[in-house]
Amino acid sequence: MPEDTAALTACFARGYAQYADLPDLPPVTRGIGDDIANHYVWLAESGAGILGGAVLVIGPGRARLSNIAVDPDAAGRGIGRALLALVEEEASAWGAQTITLTTHAAMEGTHRFYDRLGWRETGRSGNRVFLEKPLPQ
Repeated sequence: MPEDTAALTACFARGYAQYADLPDLPPVTRGIGDDIANHYVWLAESGAGILGGAVLVIGPGRARLSNIAVDPDAAGRGIGRALLALVEEEASAWGAQTITLTTHAAMEGTHRFYDRLGWRETGRSGNRVFLEKPLPQ
C-alpha cells in the first residue's frame, strides 16, 4: 500500500545500514514507492511496525528478487526466510522456472544465507554477485 512507503523505506535503510560504506552498493532505499505501485511487495509486520520486506519483479517467464531486508532488531526470527519462501512461491505460481537476485560481493553473511536456501552463484561483475534458484513447477 502506498501508505507503507515511508515505513518500508526506513526498514530497508536500517536493514542495509551495516553495509552503507560498501563501494558500489546501489541505492537500496530509492524508489520504494514505485516498487509498491508496480511490483509485488511483502511486508513482515508486528505491532511495532514493519520488520522486513521483499520486492519481487515478475516479467514474461522470469522472476527477480529486487530487494529484501529485515530490520536488525528483528534478526534471527526467521523473517528473511519466511519472506523468501513467499517470494519463491509467488514466482513459481506465475510460472517462473527460476528466480534471480543480485547482491554485493562483500556481503558474505548474505551469501551464506542464500546458499543454505538453495541459491547458486551464476556470475560476478565488479562487486555484483548474481544468484539464481530453480523453482518447483
